[in-house]
Amino acid sequence: MRNLVITILVFGLIILFCKSASATSYHLYPSDNLANTITNNTCSWDVVYIHEGVHTLDADVNISGKSLPIVGDGSDKTIILLDDHIFRFYKTKNNNNPMIVTISGITFKNSKTGESIYFENYIPQTSMDIVISDCKFDNIGDVAFISAVYEIRGYKRTINRCDIYYGQSSPIEINSENKKDNNYTSMTVKIVDSNFFNSGNLTVYSFSPESKIDFKLSNSVLRNNTTGIQIFGPVTMYLNNNLIVRNFKGVLLDSENSIGFLHNNTIDSNGESNGYGIYNRGTLNLENNIISNNNYGIYNDGQITQSNNVLWNNQSNSFTSQEDFFLFDPNFTIGPNGEYYLREHSEAIDRGSNSASYFNLNSRTTSLYGKLDRGVVDLGYHYPSKYKLSLLDRLMSILILDNFISFTIVKRSDED
Repeated sequence: MRNLVITILVFGLIILFCKSASATSYHLYPSDNLANTITNNTCSWDVVYIHEGVHTLDADVNISGKSLPIVGDGSDKTIILLDDHIFRFYKTKNNNNPMIVTISGITFKNSKTGESIYFENYIPQTSMDIVISDCKFDNIGDVAFISAVYEIRGYKRTINRCDIYYGQSSPIEINSENKKDNNYTSMTVKIVDSNFFNSGNLTVYSFSPESKIDFKLSNSVLRNNTTGIQIFGPVTMYLNNNLIVRNFKGVLLDSENSIGFLHNNTIDSNGESNGYGIYNRGTLNLENNIISNNNYGIYNDGQITQSNNVLWNNQSNSFTSQEDFFLFDPNFTIGPNGEYYLREHSEAIDRGSNSASYFNLNSRTTSLYGKLDRGVVDLGYHYPSKYKLSLLDRLMSILILDNFISFTIVKRSDED
């Protein structure tokens, strides 16, 4: 309830600010100078509409400290060619205000360099909120979310993800004032219904316990990349219903203080001869996933808890025991949207840890015929379905969600 009230107040202030500041709408077409307009002309709460066509960057896009919605006409219509340039959203010590960024309906494509799209918050104990929806990232370098407390150095040196690994950068000294709230989240990221193809790494970095990141990725496809998703440092990652396939590395948690919750993902055919489906040095919770046909299915140097997961046909696994995993062929088949539907008699059907409604997957399908998942949730990734939930199903979903929220609140109260 407290979070709901805060959210309402924040959006109320946003609306009030927009009205008082007379926010401007920018409509950009392929012949317009996109980089110059976004970098130099926009202010917080302006709205940038990037209309149908191919937009080629002729300079870097730098957005410093501004809250900005960027809206395309759809990922199949609005295409931005990055070429040799970078899309960068960043927040330095010159701007302590919260920063909110939303991007929707755009394809980012064809970067000639390894540096592509960056969201960087360099101020400890300040927030940066990012929502990316209905976007595609094709043949680019890294998409990176970075939170740090060290002083700013040359950007080219700082953001080169190929040369920086967790722990190599020296943070500035943290004083007692910074340590008052150890649970502070300095960056929250939510990505939904998006696709990453033929690219570098989807990366989440935090370089200090004072700069925690909350990262959520759902209903998305990560295919043919160097790394599907990798996190470093005090990052809490939630991967819900994603298809992570044919990357050199599938999912990487590369720090002891990284935490991952993976629910209903299909992680298949990653690794080639020496990569892996999942590599874990942190704390990992696995539930209702299919982990199959990888070089290493799971390479574990941390802690894993799991329930109702399939391990199948991986070249090897590195952890204590496979005894509690399902060890059967998930029996994939090709359907309208891809090759990871479940055959009608697959053992992965109705083998999950709770209902499809509980995981908000009762409006999606694992069936090549598009049948909605009902009752006990099927394992692995769920595709969109041509069918819609009935009114009764929607009401039941709301009831189940409300009961889950109430249970969570009661449980936390008991723990307190």
